[in-house]
Amino acid sequence: NFSPIDLQAYKDLMTNEYGVFEVLSVNQGYGMELLNLQTAKKYYVHEFKATFQSKPGLIFFNRVAKIGDHFELVGADSISFNVRLGQEAKNYLLSSKGKITPRDAFRLVAELAQKPRPNLETNNKKLNGKQIKQELDLILEKINFNKYT
Repeated sequence: NFSPIDLQAYKDLMTNEYGVFEVLSVNQGYGMELLNLQTAKKYYVHEFKATFQSKPGLIFFNRVAKIGDHFELVGADSISFNVRLGQEAKNYLLSSKGKITPRDAFRLVAELAQKPRPNLETNNKKLNGKQIKQELDLILEKINFNKYT
């Protein structure tokens, strides 16, 4: 019962690319230029809300799909990291053979949330999404994952 336009939009959404993206530039309120760190493809995505929270260098997991004549981010609540990846880390992602899936992204964050940290006083409380992101950012910074040049 879809109209031809709605049916085409649905088909467009079915053809998407999930991956690790780096924000290259932000046009606040309009869109962003992204680089898929596994394929080296660049996309200009039409986006509103995320442009107010993003800055060049931000790394996040998400889907990109071509809708009609432009690209858009698909989905919500992307997992993002406030770290900078240097060329060595980018080369590693480009050379990795397996695709990163939403399950992989979730497992990465879930594993970090489950590991007790001696300097984190949670009083046996579960971490929320913001705390998990902060913890991951700290871990990546400690292993100098954000200092490659």
